[in-house]
Amino acid sequence: MDLPLHPRQHAYQAGKSTDSALHQLVERVERALEAKQYSLRVFFDIEGAFDHTSTTAVREALEERKVVRPVIEWIVAVIGQRTIITRSY
Repeated sequence: MDLPLHPRQHAYQAGKSTDSALHQLVERVERALEAKQYSLRVFFDIEGAFDHTSTTAVREALEERKVVRPVIEWIVAVIGQRTIITRSY
């Protein structure tokens, strides 16, 4: 099964970022406006998507995408052993 990242995804890819995503969005809206067309964009953010994703689900997704075993083990270790410390000043 070949499951590459979607070309319009701007996370987790070299040379892409929130800045490139915003630039692409503005460019498409401007083209629509210049052509006297409508432009509709829908945005959604799944709250806690990464905080509530199990390491099992991450492992399975990486395996489906044929990521090499050492990289899978490293990613699972990093997300499985996170410790978050907060302080109030």
